Amino acid sequence: MRINEIFYSIQGEGYRTGAPTIFVRLAGCSMRCEWCDTKYAWDKGKEMSIRSIINEIEKYNCNWVCITGGEPMEQSESVKELTTLLKGLRYMVQLETNGSLPIVGHFDWITVSPKKFWCDSAISVADEIKLVITCKEDLKRIDKFKMFHVKHFYLQPKDNDLELAKLCYDYILKNPFLKLNLQIQKILNIK
Repeated sequence: MRINEIFYSIQGEGYRTGAPTIFVRLAGCSMRCEWCDTKYAWDKGKEMSIRSIINEIEKYNCNWVCITGGEPMEQSESVKELTTLLKGLRYMVQLETNGSLPIVGHFDWITVSPKKFWCDSAISVADEIKLVITCKEDLKRIDKFKMFHVKHFYLQPKDNDLELAKLCYDYILKNPFLKLNLQIQKILNIK
């Protein structure tokens, strides 16, 4: 697999915010959103065997692993193999994806953060949606996801921008099925 980084921290976003997590960031993403906060993972990465990845994961005293990117489903067959082995080792596995490709693998929690386009089958299996809000017009996209009845639906202001957070706040009060998501890792200045 092409891996950008493996590290141990707390989950900074979504339903599992604050929970200790081992992050496996895969390299590569063809979406290339201009406001992406992990542009460094688009291209940079090193080839690692799945056994080497598991060896790195086993260094940490934590049972949650988050497969993120880049875009993990661009390496779907390898992700399937990795998650099969992780589940056999009794790890809990979370996926963070932009939802542009069908989801393959064995996951306990699926986070979809739809961007320019998405695959309905990915949204339909999501445990949570995190919709990044970059401007007021982004709020118009919410209706496209209501039909999926995802239990946890977050609005995430880009880069914790206070003006965008206030925009989200006002919108959420009028639409109480939504929740506000701030990126804790950016507030704490941690990985």
